[in-house]
Amino acid sequence: MSAPIRFSTNFLKSSLKLCNIVAFALILLIQLPYTAANLPRGVMPAAASLYTDSGLFTCFSWDGSRAVPSPISIERDKINDDYCDCPDGSDEPGTSACSNGIFFCENKGFVPTKLVSSRVNDGICDCCDGSDEYASNANCQDDCFARGTKLREEKEKERILLEEGHKIYETYCSEGQTFKKNQEDQLTKLGNDIEELQKQWDEINRIKEEKEIPEKAAKAKHEAAWKEEKEKKNAEQVHLKGITAFHELDSDGNGLVSIEEMQKHIEFDIDRNGEVASEEAKEYLEDNETIDEVLFMEKVWPSIREIYTAAKPPEQKKGDDEDTPPIPQDEEEEEETDDENDNPESHQAPTDNENKDNPTESEDEMPEYDDETKALIEAAEQARSSFNEIDQKIKDIKKDISDIEADLKIDYGPNNEFQKVKEGGCIEYTDREYTYKLCPFDRASQRPKDGGVETTLGYWGLWNGPSDNLYSSMKYEKGQNCWNGPDRSVVVKVSCGTENQIISASEPSRCEYEFQFKSPAACGKTFSDLNKTDPEHDEL
Repeated sequence: MSAPIRFSTNFLKSSLKLCNIVAFALILLIQLPYTAANLPRGVMPAAASLYTDSGLFTCFSWDGSRAVPSPISIERDKINDDYCDCPDGSDEPGTSACSNGIFFCENKGFVPTKLVSSRVNDGICDCCDGSDEYASNANCQDDCFARGTKLREEKEKERILLEEGHKIYETYCSEGQTFKKNQEDQLTKLGNDIEELQKQWDEINRIKEEKEIPEKAAKAKHEAAWKEEKEKKNAEQVHLKGITAFHELDSDGNGLVSIEEMQKHIEFDIDRNGEVASEEAKEYLEDNETIDEVLFMEKVWPSIREIYTAAKPPEQKKGDDEDTPPIPQDEEEEEETDDENDNPESHQAPTDNENKDNPTESEDEMPEYDDETKALIEAAEQARSSFNEIDQKIKDIKKDISDIEADLKIDYGPNNEFQKVKEGGCIEYTDREYTYKLCPFDRASQRPKDGGVETTLGYWGLWNGPSDNLYSSMKYEKGQNCWNGPDRSVVVKVSCGTENQIISASEPSRCEYEFQFKSPAACGKTFSDLNKTDPEHDEL
């Protein structure tokens, strides 16, 4: 009989300890997360559990989840067997068997991408790691790291730009909000100012009206007297011209004007046949053969004074005063000049009698007001001057109020950041043919590069970006009409930049323009903000 096998207590303890370690290790292995090596080819890591659970694989409508289950289930060894079992193609993530399948490129070192399954093994390297062409003759090189390096450099530049732009953006916000607050304070102040000025206006207007009443009466009295005097002088002149005309017509000096004497004046030719018939002359004489001065002034002169032509003085006949030698023109002018120099009276103003014979324009001018009227006018003028001064102040304040109210109605962004863009003034961009100009929140225009007429492309209209990014696009509308077309308009696409500048201008559709515009006012999000909202932004 063989000796029994004896185990020492230490050996048993060691064995039990080893078993516990192995068991614990197996548990850890079971609990480890799924890796790309564990997954079928072409499966997204986010969908790992859908492909590695025990049991049958259930087809699903591919959206990266199992939200819409399919009644079709297959054995797991049928996944990626190059045969499409699921109508939605979810069983063939790594082959081109299903036309509606999705292939996932891991692209380590670069950005993961998704392809439609038809591009798997089609001979074209779509994934930068070449994983989509595992069974084709395509010689794919894994350049993900090189691409990733370049992309990381670009993202670093983007990060620096966004950070610099965001710093300026914060300044824009601070200054824009301060500006808005100052405008609102100024609006309150101007409102108070105009109330106080209105009280002064009422009082000064009352004084002005009081001063204008006696002024108006005095001026009216003076003007009426001048008008009466002027009408009297005119009547006298008309009467004097009538007497003169009577004596000119009475060529034989018998104190009567006859038909024959009237016939000597061609202006009485009514039918314009070149002669004055006796009937025509008699008609002017009120059917009288002759007429005396009194009846002439009463009946005839009022009807002929507008057409009567005074007789011209007789011309000197040739041979008259032949004994007097003619004076040469130059000598005659010289003698006249000498006479003027020798005679001081030649420089004096014409006498009253001369003015009557040669009336001047000064006789038609109203004489100066008397001292009392002048004093009333001066008092009224001072009141008007004070009134006009305060009235202009009120008008200026009302205009300032109107301008501020109009500006406050403009949407300059959530933090009034785009007010600084407007404050910066107009921005120009020149391409091969045109110079484009954008005056923010005012108008956009275009003019030929080599000079010419400026064309208005549109006036500020509204923000028209998408609901989740409203301030990414401006609309300028109702520009100059295109010939046989619509009114011009401009869409300004706004993106983050460290300065306000137009980087491109185009005309995608006839008379519809598009500017690409960069501004710190659009740098509201930091680089980290973008990574939070866009996971692919941080894939690297």
